[in-house]
Formats: sequence, structure tokens, C-alpha cells
Amino acid sequence: MCKAVAEEVAEEEGSTINTGILYIMVIPYIILFIAFRKKIFGFLRDLKKAGVPH
Repeated sequence: MCKAVAEEVAEEEGSTINTGILYIMVIPYIILFIAFRKKIFGFLRDLKKAGVPH
């Protein structure tokens, strides 16, 4: 019954359940990137200075 209701709502709104799942999956990565962006860019800068080929 839950599946039937979810499919009915998705058809009415024109979206699918998969887009909701993707939003739920992407948001933590965005939050982590914002929280650790200084460390990430610092690490990449150090790699570039060390001459490590890309």
C-alpha cells in the first residue's frame, strides 16, 4: 500500500522517488565539502607544490 501511495503522489507531482533519494545522498557531501574546503584546497595546493603529476 505504501508503494502504491508513493507512486500515485509521484505521478501527480511529476517527480519520482529516486530524485528524493538523490537529494538525501548529495546533501551530506555538500555539507562535508563546505566544512572541510580549507583542508581540501590546502591538500591540493601541497600536492601541486610537491610536483606530483596529475
